[in-house]
Amino acid sequence: MTSAQSQMRLTAILLSVGILSTTIQLLGTKAGFEGSPRRSAIALMAQRSGDSRHIAQTCPLISATVVRVYAELQNERPFTNHVPQIVLARSPSPSFAIGPPLGSMDSRDVDVGLRCNDAGILLTATIARTEQFRDAVLKNVIWRPRIDLEITPFVETASISVQWRMRATETAKEIRQAKTPPYPLMTFPLISTQSIRSR
Repeated sequence: MTSAQSQMRLTAILLSVGILSTTIQLLGTKAGFEGSPRRSAIALMAQRSGDSRHIAQTCPLISATVVRVYAELQNERPFTNHVPQIVLARSPSPSFAIGPPLGSMDSRDVDVGLRCNDAGILLTATIARTEQFRDAVLKNVIWRPRIDLEITPFVETASISVQWRMRATETAKEIRQAKTPPYPLMTFPLISTQSIRSR
């Protein structure tokens, strides 16, 4: 092989590597892997079953970590309980918070945040709803958000509260009342509280 042929072959290899690198970057961008900090969401439901993000907060009385946020789809029968609730579990099973019934008008990109309060810790979950699906009942897919949590109390009794809020996608304004047929009208924010004892 001559020197000119060797140089042409090396150039072809370098060009191939450059094209492959660019393609990988473009695929990563389209799939949404360029993440946003401290944002727990259900943004990639097509690629994975739930979003595993660790948002942690340590408070004087209790600590909590958001392990996973995902959607529970309604089957043929309606949800037996449409009221948000907190279910405490023993390790290694995670505790979890279940939100209200939602539909196709609601984004599965649920924002969550943790902060301390006097009684323990507060988890805030914000749902975005668009007005464009208001009358599209026939196309509605019922689901509800679920947030898996790791909770560690530092005192004999502490509490965790979950506040579900809703905002309009178009204006970012808070929505005070909303309905997901066939469930009753909901008044936001929806708040549930559960006491937890140290073991």
